[in-house]
Amino acid sequence: MKARRFALMLAPVALTGCGSAPPAVDTPGVSEMWVAPWIQEATANEAILREGTVYAYQFIVESAELNDAGRHAVAVLAEHYAVHGGTVRIQQSDAPDDLYAGRVATVLRSLGELGVAGGAVKVVDAPPRGDGVLSDRLVVIVTAPTGTSASMADEGSGASAASSATEVQ
Repeated sequence: MKARRFALMLAPVALTGCGSAPPAVDTPGVSEMWVAPWIQEATANEAILREGTVYAYQFIVESAELNDAGRHAVAVLAEHYAVHGGTVRIQQSDAPDDLYAGRVATVLRSLGELGVAGGAVKVVDAPPRGDGVLSDRLVVIVTAPTGTSASMADEGSGASAASSATEVQ
């Protein structure tokens, strides 16, 4: 009888831990692992916006259909372009002209479905935006002797060639 009464008295105490938050962990790196996926996603999305580019590998091979990575990139770009408009780069790479035209149409249709107004976005086949390095500067960096500092300060990408332009319809 005493054991039963004692068990009944302990039951509420034992059950109070159910559903509560996990205890704090002092192990280095463990608490940060909950933040890491959020930081990784934010960083990846920022890179998508800075480059403003849909790459050939973001389509199903030899198809105008976006793969998962392409749909994600277009969704990130659409969120930005719906408010700010701008230029999206769709790289043709080695795709034939008719396949490239289909890919451009797919991206424009997707942007429209995601709330980007017609005329808000211009499409070009151009290198990605960003803090790239001029090719002649890259040669200097690569061929610099080990241990020397080949500063890239004040260098821009210089990549601005655009072969075609299309707008969201």
